[in-house]
Amino acid sequence: MHKYLYIGWVLLLTCFNTNAQTDTAWSAFRLPPLAALTEAAINSSPQVKYQQSIILRDKANIKERKKRWMNKVFMDAGYSYTNNFSVTNINSNTGNVETLALKNGGNYRAGFTLRFSLFDFSGAKHVTQVAIQEKNASENQLLSIEREIVWQVTELYKNLELAQTLLHIKSEKMQTLALQRQVAEKEFTQGQIKIAELSRIIELTSNAHQEFEQGKNSYEKAYLKLEQFVGKPLNSF
Repeated sequence: MHKYLYIGWVLLLTCFNTNAQTDTAWSAFRLPPLAALTEAAINSSPQVKYQQSIILRDKANIKERKKRWMNKVFMDAGYSYTNNFSVTNINSNTGNVETLALKNGGNYRAGFTLRFSLFDFSGAKHVTQVAIQEKNASENQLLSIEREIVWQVTELYKNLELAQTLLHIKSEKMQTLALQRQVAEKEFTQGQIKIAELSRIIELTSNAHQEFEQGKNSYEKAYLKLEQFVGKPLNSF
């Protein structure tokens, strides 16, 4: 009798473990390294890309303000052309008026003009300093964003690890109680246990299965949340 009961236990356990492999396929999944997930999250973050654009803008502002003095320099150049061009000259020795007339004539002109205000001498350097401080503030803001992303990835990663561990525990509990239920049902048909004991085991088995499904749902949500935050499938690392 004990020999057949032992063989039955082995067969039931083998059958149940085979069926449970499908439900616990998640347990074989190995989480990628936390550092790789953090790097991917930073590279795909819209906030990081936005802040990087602001830094590039601030650097361009610094260059522009350093060269702003050039808008105080003006260059003038031109050419004029006239008909009946004439030149009148008075000879200093004889006092005679000498006139030279040409049919056509042209005139070129060129020059530079500098215009500076008092602000250009006393306030221009402060304008540049403002641009530099704006750039520094943007860089510090980027560091703050990256640190926040590191913390969020770490938190999501730890939540997923915990969900996976708890699901593994609930899976083992469910498998054990399911096996006990099968044995109890067989013992009940043989009159070895009462209906109350069978009902108690069935209730425990149902509760364990419910806890497993809830744990599985929590694990899947934690998995998807981390995957979406990182910006790429976790199985691609």
